[in-house]
Parts: sequence; C-alpha cells; structure tokens
Amino acid sequence: PNVNITAKNTSGCAPLCNVGFTATSSSNITKYEWNLGNGTTSSNSNIDDVCFYQSGPYSPAVTVVDNNGCKNTMATNVQVFPKPVADYKYSPNPINILNPLVNFTDISFGGNINNWFWAINPGNYGTFAQQNPSVTFQDTGVYAVHLVVTNTNGCKDTVSKAIYVYED
Repeated sequence: PNVNITAKNTSGCAPLCNVGFTATSSSNITKYEWNLGNGTTSSNSNIDDVCFYQSGPYSPAVTVVDNNGCKNTMATNVQVFPKPVADYKYSPNPINILNPLVNFTDISFGGNINNWFWAINPGNYGTFAQQNPSVTFQDTGVYAVHLVVTNTNGCKDTVSKAIYVYED
C-alpha cells in the first residue's frame, strides 16, 4: 500500500514539542505502527503533541498494513537543535564601591553561540551586545545582571544573577 506522512513543526530548539504526524493512504489500511525514534510508539493514524527532548536528527517512521496483509514503511525527518546554556562569571568578586569596575566573562556553551545580550537592573547602565563587557558600578546595592545568549540556530537561554556592590 502507498503511504504518505504529513508532519508539522519538525525543526526547532530542544525541547521541540507540539510535533505532529498524520499517515494517509488511498489503500484500506487496517494497521498503523509508528516509531518516532524518541521512545514514542503509536498504533493511531495521527500523532499529536509529541516532544523531542534531546538535540539531533530523528527519522520517525510509520509501517502500514492494508486489508490484504501487504506492508509498507515511510519515514520523515525531524531536526532538533541544541539549546545553549547561559552562564557568566565576574571579577573582582566581591565588588566594592572603591573598586567598582567589573569585568563580566561569558562562560555559556552549546550550539555555536553568536549573540549576547546583557542588561543590568536597576540603574542607567544600558544594555550590552559584546560577549564580555565591563561595567563601572556607580553605587552600592544589589543589581540583577541578566545575560541572554542565542546560538546560530536561533535557540536561546537566559541566566540572571544578583550582584552585590559593597561599601568597602
């Protein structure tokens, strides 16, 4: 029997969810056997809301059997891109107002990171697009320093840390 697969949402960042598959045929299909390659199996003609948690290529396949006992298998492709993991360190640590210049070092990893977005709250420090910015803090207090990293596949991750600037 002939079989076709219609797929939705078949590429994206891990975890990739809301993936769906539909098997169609002009034959009288009596049995469907799906193996999605991620541990999911099904005997339905349609599969909705499947998740692929790990990055990598997948080849979901369906085997159909028609009313004459004939079999056919068809596969399709799913590509799950790795999500980066955002992280940074800074020096000096601890920070005091007598030595307020802080160097932030990106230590993020995963999937060829090519974009960095830094924001510091509160204050008028603006945002930074370089990988390893330096900031001079103007007052003591607690600051939230946020880093958003994006890799070449458009996958993002964010980390936020409380940075303390002490009197001395």
